[in-house]
Amino acid sequence: MKVLTTTSLEEFEKEYFEMAGFQDYQSYCQAINPIYVFDNVKIPLMILNAEDDPVCSIKNLEPYKEVIQQMENIVVVTTKKGSHCGFYESLEVKSWASRLMADFFKHYS
Repeated sequence: MKVLTTTSLEEFEKEYFEMAGFQDYQSYCQAINPIYVFDNVKIPLMILNAEDDPVCSIKNLEPYKEVIQQMENIVVVTTKKGSHCGFYESLEVKSWASRLMADFFKHYS
């Protein structure tokens, strides 16, 4: 299986899409891109994306950022650092992102 020898997420996706049941890579990309469902999101949603995230590249957000920011119930927060899930304050497993999201949701309660 060629998918097992991939060395990047993009390379993996280009090998994986058929295994996931898609006819072509474009169909796969459209199916996994959340921009196509944002209009249906009616609950509060915070998008937190770090510029150094190796999985959810900030480049993916840029073409849609202005459209998303026009939606009343969706907030986009970007940071310089944070990696994929590393919004930690110190060596303790304590994340400022959790407090940020809690404060965001309090606004809607």
